[in-house]
Amino acid sequence: MIAVRIPDEIRKYKEKIILGLTARQLLSTIATLLICVPLYFYGMKFLSEDVVSWAIILIAVPLLSIGYIKFNGMPMEKFAIVWLKYEVFYPKKRVFKTENAFREWQNIAIKEEQPKGIRAKRIDKKIRYIQSLEKAALLYEAEQKGNLMEFNLDEQSLFNKTKKEKKQAEKEQNLIKEQEVD
Repeated sequence: MIAVRIPDEIRKYKEKIILGLTARQLLSTIATLLICVPLYFYGMKFLSEDVVSWAIILIAVPLLSIGYIKFNGMPMEKFAIVWLKYEVFYPKKRVFKTENAFREWQNIAIKEEQPKGIRAKRIDKKIRYIQSLEKAALLYEAEQKGNLMEFNLDEQSLFNKTKKEKKQAEKEQNLIKEQEVD
């Protein structure tokens, strides 16, 4: 029985010329032999054998790949041009960048809270200094009374209270001072 090989895809069919090689493969093999064989014999006169053999390998691989290798349906020379174009000459820089809306809102709020002018900055600095002195005094009083563990600075601070609460706290402090004097 005679068997005839039928190619899967008609476009992939290449006619074999000599020794089962296509015209492209045959031409690249002949070109490689014409370049590398004389180079080996003439190169041996000037360089050592290992240097010449590496030079021949570096020359023969690209020449043979042109005839034998296809990548994604493209011959090697077209693939090399495309690769150089997209990877070397015009590389795309892809930057992954996320947007954190909460962080942006937080930064905006922090900027709004900060004083704008020089005078406002001085006043803010004085207020922070007074608050630190007030906290130190309140801590000292709580330590003297012995109830330091129950003490909460946020509740005791005059700056965190409303106007009525501040007046009430001032009255209480005045009463305490009067009782100490008596």
